[in-house]
Amino acid sequence: MGMLFLVFSLSKGSIATRSCFVMQEMMKGVIDQGTAKRLIYRYGLKGTIIGKTGTTQSNSDGWFIGLTPDLMAGAWVGCEERYIRFRSTALGQGASLALPIWAKFFQKVTNDKSLGIDITKSFKPFPKEQQTIITDCSKYKGWGDDGSAPEEIDDYQNQYDNLPDTSQSYNKYDEDE
Repeated sequence: MGMLFLVFSLSKGSIATRSCFVMQEMMKGVIDQGTAKRLIYRYGLKGTIIGKTGTTQSNSDGWFIGLTPDLMAGAWVGCEERYIRFRSTALGQGASLALPIWAKFFQKVTNDKSLGIDITKSFKPFPKEQQTIITDCSKYKGWGDDGSAPEEIDDYQNQYDNLPDTSQSYNKYDEDE
């Protein structure tokens, strides 16, 4: 199994600090309350993690990009041939396909102390007095005071958390015509 590991030197930023903060907060929401929340409760990952899941049209591809203060990595599952697709969004979404790969990778990386990945680090905080956008969804109507999602959102997420084993390959030509 091949492994690619690249180290990039720091360069002058190309995006405003305020925009970075907003993006980090949105991507934190994906982990805390969104499609990637299983990183914490199913895979037991610790530390500051932000990320984004994704699914292309017609369930052809699923991906997950995860970031920590020390690491940025992504996983993609799909095929170059666009006519090959997963049967449903439940099977073809990035949270079901690519996120588990990333989670296993991250577990291995953080367990290898020689890599120096520090899960106790946090992203640089953005000064409160400069924050002009509310990034806490619990402040919006319909979200619980404790930051919990409305029940219908939890129900929607739960339908994807108890999927059957999909490790068998699927070939559209195996179906009865």
